[in-house]
Amino acid sequence: MASRCYPRAFSRLTSSQVSPSVLSDSAGLILRLQVLAPGDPDLLRAIDLALRSVIVLESNLRIRDGTCTGLGDRGPDLRFKHLSGDDSLALWGKIIATLWRVIMGFNVKPSSWDGLTLRLLVWRSIAGERGTTEGEWARREVVCSLRSTYDA
Repeated sequence: MASRCYPRAFSRLTSSQVSPSVLSDSAGLILRLQVLAPGDPDLLRAIDLALRSVIVLESNLRIRDGTCTGLGDRGPDLRFKHLSGDDSLALWGKIIATLWRVIMGFNVKPSSWDGLTLRLLVWRSIAGERGTTEGEWARREVVCSLRSTYDA
């Protein structure tokens, strides 16, 4: 099966080689591969590598008061190249939302689930309700889950 070759391609990227534009493109590619081969376990390795790259990327992000204004409407082709700090943060959020959409396609809870869900909720708090559909959905589900836990 052709899908068996993509984890090798992602595993060749080291932390020092990861650029924001490569990470953005990789997240989009992983999402497309999920559509072609839903639930393929090899994708889990690619997601884990992407999450490690996201963690490296986070060391360069800065969140300031007022960062959130207007981050939600950046469009589908957002890239890090020549972007201000706010735009870099918006692309980070887009990468997180894309990877989180991929893990939602699995019937098992991948090891990257917690890290991506936490980051998605952080992105939701930054971007606001209108800034991330996925983040708002996840926030509501977490609140419902917490309510059912405390009601039980």
